[in-house]
Amino acid sequence: MIFGGVVEARPRDHLYRQFIEQQNIKLGFVAPVQSTVVENTFDQVLNPADPKDTRTYKQRYFIDSSLASGVNPPVFLALCGEWTCSSSELNWLRSYAAIYHAHLISLEHRYYGASQPFTTLTTDNLKYLRTEYAVSDIARFQKYAMTTLGMTGKWVVAGGSYSANLAAYYRLKYPDLVVGALASSAPVQALANFEDYDLHVSKVIAGACGKAVQQTVQKLDMAVLDPSELAKVKALFGASEIKDTGDFMMVAADMVATAVQYGFQNEFCDQMLNATDLLQGYGDAGQTMFANVGETPLADSYQVAESETDFTGNRAWTYQSCTEFGYWQTAYHDPSLAMRSAAVNEDYYNQVCKRVFGFTKPVDTSFINKTFYGPLLAPDVRNIMFTNGSFDPWSELSITNERHNGQSPFLTLFTILAGSHTSDLHMASDNDSASLKQERAEFARVLATWLQ
Repeated sequence: MIFGGVVEARPRDHLYRQFIEQQNIKLGFVAPVQSTVVENTFDQVLNPADPKDTRTYKQRYFIDSSLASGVNPPVFLALCGEWTCSSSELNWLRSYAAIYHAHLISLEHRYYGASQPFTTLTTDNLKYLRTEYAVSDIARFQKYAMTTLGMTGKWVVAGGSYSANLAAYYRLKYPDLVVGALASSAPVQALANFEDYDLHVSKVIAGACGKAVQQTVQKLDMAVLDPSELAKVKALFGASEIKDTGDFMMVAADMVATAVQYGFQNEFCDQMLNATDLLQGYGDAGQTMFANVGETPLADSYQVAESETDFTGNRAWTYQSCTEFGYWQTAYHDPSLAMRSAAVNEDYYNQVCKRVFGFTKPVDTSFINKTFYGPLLAPDVRNIMFTNGSFDPWSELSITNERHNGQSPFLTLFTILAGSHTSDLHMASDNDSASLKQERAEFARVLATWLQ
């Protein structure tokens, strides 16, 4: 039996959805959820690649059967990603479960939250943190739930961001187990030099705000040349604890990126442009954006990932980035469109992987793209709904009508106008945009066809 203790990972996507739900509750758009969720664990195989390896770890899951009734009710499985799973992960699915009298389950990802195989996250211990293993975890858990818990109805899987990748990959690899998958804001394509993220940000904040960001970046580039000036700027950004200059420049870029990714760009721009000092305004606005998603400048940096006892999720996700996905948000090659310093480049991220894990080779994304992304582009793939927000930079790696990469007529692709990252994974409310309401109606329609 491998160690599994309770730890708290920083669930940026999860906390963003909680933030939106709390705001809607305060405004009276939705009612608070009365939880009827039970927490439990499942003995999950550590090394699926070796049948002789009998080691297991405790994988946590949450289950709510209060809405399930009838013979063989369906099961709606919400996958958690690089964060601490919780009962609130099921909130947005409750309205659909009520219609179909379904069981609700959320499954925590290996190496995140309480689902820890080891007491330390050495590079060697992390070798079992692989996407293909996470996908097989889902199948093993589902078979357990069907045989031991009696959940033999039709299964639908859903996820957001990286866990949306898992939802799509799972439906692709196990169509006999799951009848459909909702993949919200799923960057299913792995890519090392993800400069189009920066380009997308520049398009969203084009105009006065974009120019102000570029001016701030120029000031930051000048500040790094003078240690005393750099210390002053770090203080303005609440980042004095960050030691590495490259880490600080990445965090500064992540401030505006966070604002755009989660739909707070207007608040960020207003706070920055209304400040008497541009650097101060940028730093204050960035810290506000981080606070909205439960983040801090230091926690956003790779400095945290250096610790082998970092169970916040930072080290584990950095490992997955360095070994499988990349997703390096680099400065766009055209300086006139870049929203971050040219110092935030692919070499910087490669050095991060070397510093944190000792890796000397760049990330190899070929396995993910050959095993998962490429097959998703086949003309016969079916029963996956990809949803994305038009403001979300991660849509550049998803399957969308705008990218013209969804070749199968059996896929459902929906772009939420003015939508942000995973904006459809919070509880439905009267405050939802017309496009978001349309997306929810489309998912309800698609879900009905899956469950026929």
